[in-house]
Amino acid sequence: MIKLKQILKEAPYMEPEELGRELEYQFDILGAAIRKHSKKSTKWAEKYHRSAPATIKMVETLIKTLMKMR
Repeated sequence: MIKLKQILKEAPYMEPEELGRELEYQFDILGAAIRKHSKKSTKWAEKYHRSAPATIKMVETLIKTLMKMR
């Protein structure tokens, strides 16, 4: 796995295929995390109510970005 800071630093110099594979890998991890933790989100939001709005905005931004992919 390539570290995110390394990806951001080297992204302009990486081959498109390599970036695509890394993106797929990260989406797989994201999907697993969503499946594992989505049922706990209500309790998390109650406990971290100050962080929840920013998290919701981040998720909305990610959804918009994913919907633009074809």
